[in-house]
Amino acid sequence: MKKSFTLRYGFVAILISFLIISCAFVELINPTPVPTNPPVKITPTSTPIPSKTPTKEPTATQTEPEPVQIHVDDFGANPYDDQPDSDAIQLALKNLQSGETLLFTSGTKDEGYSGYMIDKTIFIVKDIAMNNITLKSTNPENPAFLFASRDLKGFVIQLYSRANFHSPAALDNITLQDLNIDAGRESRTCAGADQIPNGVDDNWGSWIVGECPHMDDPWCNAGGISLPGLVDFSDYQQRYKQFPDKWTTGLKVDNLTITNVECGTALGLSGAASSITNTMIDTAGEHTHTSGCTPTDPD
Repeated sequence: MKKSFTLRYGFVAILISFLIISCAFVELINPTPVPTNPPVKITPTSTPIPSKTPTKEPTATQTEPEPVQIHVDDFGANPYDDQPDSDAIQLALKNLQSGETLLFTSGTKDEGYSGYMIDKTIFIVKDIAMNNITLKSTNPENPAFLFASRDLKGFVIQLYSRANFHSPAALDNITLQDLNIDAGRESRTCAGADQIPNGVDDNWGSWIVGECPHMDDPWCNAGGISLPGLVDFSDYQQRYKQFPDKWTTGLKVDNLTITNVECGTALGLSGAASSITNTMIDTAGEHTHTSGCTPTDPD
């Protein structure tokens, strides 16, 4: 009995070993395939995938906006009548903003056109700073005409009022263009019987209170155009870019004709990076400097 049990036990062990080897052999013959790449999960989307790269729509070209222009005639000035225009022009300047243009009606060659009568000095800036502005005619080929009345005291045009405005360094890039200016030499007087420019029987002075506190001050002479920008006379290198608060820059006078200036300055300009081009002055001043020259103005 003992021997028989032993054989059976050995047979069972051999059988189990055979089965294990057989299974391993089958596994070697038919191995389970191993994926070379992990499966990719595709999530459906609502936007279809285009079959080709879409064409980019052309972008519209950006253009600079046209500068705003206002017209002195819209504020009551009229170059076809015989009435003073200074108040209307000054009102137009009050409404002008930085970056804008003030227009004067051209017509020197037109019938019935008399021009703009200036009975009070035109202050480009009276009390509020402006920059990047232009004063010009509607037609550069036929410039507008501005003329001094016999009652005008001081210059025809001044850059600013020193009585009301105290920051001339803020007045950059101001242009006068395509204008004819007559400063009224025939009807205005530099000094009266006392031979002192003081506003007594002469055309020295200003319509603005406090503008001319001291007599014989050239700021208030019966002149033409005065553009006295700020200058730092101690800066010999003219470092206006480094010190913009000490300089007025970009004043420009182009295509002006200035005639019949009584006294003082026909065209005064100071500042940095400024220019005078295509401009003519015809007769200015009440005296001569060279012996033998005959004065052309009897007063």
